[in-house]
Amino acid sequence: SVPALYSLTADNITTANRIEVLGPDSSGEAEFVLLVQSPNEVFVAAGSDHTDRLLERQSIEKSKQICKNVISRNVWRLQDVESDWDNLVLQSWVRAGGHETLYQQATLGTILPPRQLLDFVQSRVKSPCHEGLVVFSGTIPMLGGKFICGDRFRVELHNPRTSRSLECDYECSVLDVLRSETR
Repeated sequence: SVPALYSLTADNITTANRIEVLGPDSSGEAEFVLLVQSPNEVFVAAGSDHTDRLLERQSIEKSKQICKNVISRNVWRLQDVESDWDNLVLQSWVRAGGHETLYQQATLGTILPPRQLLDFVQSRVKSPCHEGLVVFSGTIPMLGGKFICGDRFRVELHNPRTSRSLECDYECSVLDVLRSETR
């Protein structure tokens, strides 16, 4: 069903500027991220739900768990940006083959708003939404309609009214430490 919820371990979220992936077939997805401090105090980050696309063919949950999810180091208080919410611009770029390409771009008015998203999550979890809950929004469409797997991914959440932005930007390096066996 849409939207879908996937549980992830708490150590799967990072603000690092570099993540390791198991193979070359992974890509990021631009999302807004809600960080719940209390029912009345929610923060917003820019984030990427990095996903292993080969593993995704077998299991969406495992494909999301195997890669780190990256969020911005800076956040906004949700209540400070709610009046501008539908006009906030979420966009991403991917670097593949040494060339950076605009990958996604849309206003947040095109996806589920934060309070409705939190209500949906609350309706599906066993206990009340609590301090420390992190909710990724789901992504916006890709401009070219297909996944691009690259070595760098950058997400920006931009407020055109204030010219302020949140950004997460990270390198993806393929874990390649073992010599291949030759026979």
